[in-house]
Amino acid sequence: MKQYNLFGNRGKAVSEDVIDSVDHSLTLIKVTDFQIGGKESADQLRIDFEFNNNRYDLPITDIDFIQKYSKNTTLLENARCLYLAISLGIYHNGWHSKLIAGILYF
Repeated sequence: MKQYNLFGNRGKAVSEDVIDSVDHSLTLIKVTDFQIGGKESADQLRIDFEFNNNRYDLPITDIDFIQKYSKNTTLLENARCLYLAISLGIYHNGWHSKLIAGILYF
């Protein structure tokens, strides 16, 4: 099945009003034009990326990647291919946040 956006929208979260229409809570995507950083919060590692002509800026929750990146901030500089496992977080203040649960790069 072709995905045009993540979990039915281009935002950072899915509202409780439409969560029942989402038929999955985990997806694996190949991304282009990515940049790692702490855009919204200095203590939250994030990736800004493009997927199907939509821009996203999501937090990383992959602990293994976070530990490797903290030791080597050039980790993704020569990556030719980046896959992200995107999941939905638990309900909080009316929303289910989109999270980067896993990162594959080579």
